[in-house]
Amino acid sequence: ITVHGDFHPGNMVRARQEVRVIDFEFTCVTHAVQDFAWAFFAYLKDPAQKRKFTQAYLQACDLPHQAEDVDALVLDAEIASLGLVFGPLWRILHRKSSKWDPTRCAQLYQGYKDFVQQTREFPVLAAEVVERGFEVAARSSPAIAKL
Repeated sequence: ITVHGDFHPGNMVRARQEVRVIDFEFTCVTHAVQDFAWAFFAYLKDPAQKRKFTQAYLQACDLPHQAEDVDALVLDAEIASLGLVFGPLWRILHRKSSKWDPTRCAQLYQGYKDFVQQTREFPVLAAEVVERGFEVAARSSPAIAKL
């Protein structure tokens, strides 16, 4: 799917009864969840804001928009934030060369991978990620905290 790639309030304008998105220089083909991940990572910090935004999107697209549908998309966006520019994996890979440790990078990557799998398996953990955000929830996970 084609995504905006730089989705934030500065690239939205109100036109009559609608909100229009402008500035398409970072538009690319990727997973649709990337725009949500970026909006959550950079601008929408509160779980209620994330849910309201997601529900409005799903409803406008004439897609199912019940609470479980909304939370499923919020969870996917939180997990997708791992791979964003300035996200957790980016920060690991872009450390100053004097601080870059390939063994530690591999351990962190595996820790995040394990945490994502656990999040998909355990509804309580998925709910925590939706409420607190991926990175905050991950830091309290034993798989990540020990690193």
